[in-house]
Amino acid sequence: MNEKDSIVKKSDEMIADVRYELTLTQYKLILFVMARIRVADEDFKTYDIPILEMVASTGLSPEGAYTRVEKEAIALMKKVWKIKKINPEGKQETTALAWFSAFHHTEGSGSVQVRFDPGLKPYLLQLKSHFTTYPLACVLALRSVYSIRLYELLKKEAAFKSSVSFDLEAFKQTLQIDEKPYFSQYSNIKAFVLLPSKKEISAKTDLKVLKIKEKKQGRKVIGFTIFFEKSLTEIEQVREEVLKSLNINESILPCKE
Repeated sequence: MNEKDSIVKKSDEMIADVRYELTLTQYKLILFVMARIRVADEDFKTYDIPILEMVASTGLSPEGAYTRVEKEAIALMKKVWKIKKINPEGKQETTALAWFSAFHHTEGSGSVQVRFDPGLKPYLLQLKSHFTTYPLACVLALRSVYSIRLYELLKKEAAFKSSVSFDLEAFKQTLQIDEKPYFSQYSNIKAFVLLPSKKEISAKTDLKVLKIKEKKQGRKVIGFTIFFEKSLTEIEQVREEVLKSLNINESILPCKE
């Protein structure tokens, strides 16, 4: 698989509303598998993941790679993500799903096989509207789960907006840091989540974060707005104009070398 040409496609609901906490290896493994889904797929397949290929493209250490990927993949069969929403009757519904439903590895094969849980179909298969796409290479280059999460949240809006506003408490819940005492203070969120993510996203992806403007209530920060722009080369700018002229909103841009 050529990561430069591989695309991650997922529903906007999965990006904005789903709550989960993953290790960096787990996050990249999931996205690596997502990029193998094809537009015509009506059901999930058992996806073959060459370990050395994944290690080389994600920047993960090759030492103990097979054991680590096996451990993380099996953990994803038990680790759930949750989504809560209000149904038409006005009642809250909570859905909890595992990431993978199957894992297999044959000693000496050089690869593992995984399969997504069937419950993920509405979020990954046959998406016709309200979805986001981005180059797999962008997220594989990132070294923080917070950078990946923030990149996805910005990318979801990038086709129509150049800024996204976040309520601080809602943002903490989205990143699953709301119950971590260290992040009870905004100063720590700014220093260890926002500023490092701003730098990494701007340096390694097709987006450039321009500034973060804080919203205060008195002296307390209660939210912030992130201003960003697409980072395009001259060739990519021409391509964007062609896509617009054809009334194609889906923008697939390569990431920085």
